[in-house]
Amino acid sequence: MIILGHALVPYEPLYLIKNGDEVFKYDNLLFKFNDRLIAAAQKAQKKFSVITNDINEILLANGAGARFIVVDKKSAAAAQKLANDYLFDAKIAMFIGSARALKGLAELGIDAAIFKDAIANAPKSLLASIGDSVGFKFHFGLPKKDEIFGGAQKLADKISALDKKLSAPAAGKNDDIWKK
Repeated sequence: MIILGHALVPYEPLYLIKNGDEVFKYDNLLFKFNDRLIAAAQKAQKKFSVITNDINEILLANGAGARFIVVDKKSAAAAQKLANDYLFDAKIAMFIGSARALKGLAELGIDAAIFKDAIANAPKSLLASIGDSVGFKFHFGLPKKDEIFGGAQKLADKISALDKKLSAPAAGKNDDIWKK
């Protein structure tokens, strides 16, 4: 597991940004998923990480070259399953408030833990209310089992439904378009 922001583990700090002008101020960017910020970071050849829970945005962020994709506890299992199944280059990460949460993240197979100290430019008020600013809160507890498996099951059901939708119209009764 990659650990950012703990005193015992060397790390490169993240810089939370909200607009395109800030892309040029820092080298290791963190922002809520935003097409324009991703394009600006790519153009400026900056390392960047995104915050999102949307499956489409998770897939796009990985394809665009994000280092970390920060998700909340409700999306963690599904996001990590996607990352494992599709061999993401990006790492799935979660914000945590203390080292006690590391065990839970490890049990879920989450790639990275981000402590609040990893965000170098964040004012204390932002760290206390990160949910208000970027739509997330630091994770202090572990998700319940039904939250983990329920999210993964919903994702599996969606993939299965999409597979049926794509296979049915183009294929004959004994044809499978995935085998062509």
